[in-house]
Formats: sequence, C-alpha cells, structure tokens
Amino acid sequence: MRLSNPPAAQRGNILITVLWIIMIMAVLVLGLNYEARSDVERTMLFRDRSRAYWLARGAVERAKYDYALAKMRADEEIPQRTKYTYEFADGYAVVQLLNHTHLMSINSANRELWDQLFSYYEIEETERDALIDAIFDWVDEDDLPRLNGIEEEYYLGLNPPYFPRNSEFHSVEELLLVRGITEDLFYGVPGSGKPGLRDLLTAQGPRITKFDINTCPSGMLMAFLGITREEADQIKAARELERFETVIQVGELFNGELNEKLMQFFTVYQGNQFKIRATGYVTNSLARYTVEDEVRFSGGDRLFTNLSHKDFSLKHVDETQQIDPEVN
Repeated sequence: MRLSNPPAAQRGNILITVLWIIMIMAVLVLGLNYEARSDVERTMLFRDRSRAYWLARGAVERAKYDYALAKMRADEEIPQRTKYTYEFADGYAVVQLLNHTHLMSINSANRELWDQLFSYYEIEETERDALIDAIFDWVDEDDLPRLNGIEEEYYLGLNPPYFPRNSEFHSVEELLLVRGITEDLFYGVPGSGKPGLRDLLTAQGPRITKFDINTCPSGMLMAFLGITREEADQIKAARELERFETVIQVGELFNGELNEKLMQFFTVYQGNQFKIRATGYVTNSLARYTVEDEVRFSGGDRLFTNLSHKDFSLKHVDETQQIDPEVN
C-alpha cells in the first residue's frame, strides 16, 4: 500500500509545532544556564564577602596594635594616626578611629551651634531664628511657643495632623517633622557640594559644644570653619599622617586665618574610648564588608576592653550618613 504525503497545510502545522518545541527548549536551556551562572556568581560573592569580613576583622586587630604602639612609645616619636590602610594578600582594608565627638547632637540646646550650622546653608538670620525656635519647641515639654517658634496648634492643622514630641529627638530623621526643615536641607541638594543635615547630626553621644578635629567628617569642617571641600581635604590629609595635638596646628595650615573658629567649635579629644571602623575590600571583586568595634584603651597586659561590636553587612559607612570615604 502506498502512503500519500500529508497535505501542505498539515505539513506547515507540523513545522510550526516543531519550531515552537525548539524555541521552548532553547528558552529552557537559556534559563537553566542563566540560573546556573547566577548561582555561581552568588557563591563567588558570598565567598568574597566572607574574605572581606576577615580582612576587616584582621585590620581592626592590627589597628589596635598600631594604636597601642604609638600610645606606649610616644617618646620614640611613633605618630598617632586617625586612619590606616592595610594591604593583604587577598585585598586591603581601610580603618578609621572615631569617637562620639565628631558630629553635632541633634538634641543640643546650644543656640550658637545651630546658628552656625544654618548659616553654612546661607539661610537668612530671621529664618535661622525661626528654624532654631521650632526645633527647641519640638523638644521642650511645654506648649508655649518661643518668639519665632511653633507648638502643637500648627502641627495639628497639617494633613495628616500630628503632635510635636515635646521630648528629645529619637532619630535624626525625626527632624523632617519640624516646621521649616525641607528635604533639600535635610538630604542636601545634589551637585551643591554641601552635605545635608543628616550627615552632620547624630541622635547618639554627648551634647558637646566642641567637635574633635581629628575625626569629624568633611561636612563638619566645612560647616563650622566656613571652608571649601578642598580645604577640608587638606586638613584630613594632614591628620591621617599624624594626629593633631592642638587645634592651633590646624590653623597653621592656613596661616592662622581659622584660629578663631577653631578655638570656638573644635577641640582635640583626649579620651581612651573610641571606635575602630574597618572596611575590607577584596581584589578584583565588588565585595566589601564593614565592621566596627568600640573599645577602651586601658594599657597594662590587657591593653583594650571591647565595649561593643557592629557588623555593617548590607550598609557600608564611608563618610557622609554618616559614608564620605572617610567616615560619614
């Protein structure tokens, strides 16, 4: 019996079905290939992040050694530094020594500090007074507004309404609830070259009136000395080589022109309690990991007492949110 060929229409349908099968198989193969490659990349990233973690941990311990060496052998002129970079076989780590006096407390009641801070943003005096009074009214316990301030009547008239806290700020972000604090002022205007308020304030630490010249970020130097970022970088470069012993040493970099504001707003922190923040970077990888130990140098056989430890596994601090490559 002779078999007849299927009609052309049927052959066309068979061809289309085969092409669809080939296309589906190709998509499946590409998907499996992409998933396999993604698994490999994730595994490599996890491996590199683990390496970065141990680079950072090792750098913290090395920084403790270098700090203790400089502290205990001051007569041998080993300089105390505020920043170290350590090279390792798998990458490198950058370490910064910080303390609680490098940023302004958001709960500060020092009007002079707030006035200088808002002056940095070129805000007129009357508007500065209104901002400062609004901040002070937010944290005080009474319902009586200051001369240029505002109390709950204003906030209850907003949509949605809310009450002022009438106690201390719990976070820097809470400042956005205060009348007159705009997002541009808080976050900073891109391209302006100026940091936002969030990069200069902290809700932790003491309410100091003078900031540590050896650890404060670029924004603090710019805001309270009235200098450019290039001049702030000049101060940072000098202190990274050797810690300033007096604020007058900073003034000497500028022929004494900044001495008045240096004496007014800055000091040299002399305490033995500080933070060691280290970020490990793996060679030829995007992986990095930041760790931070708060320690107290006590000398003797033990040398250091560890007070706390933090891991910044997803958020890495460089200096402005406090992440300028130096701190924020």
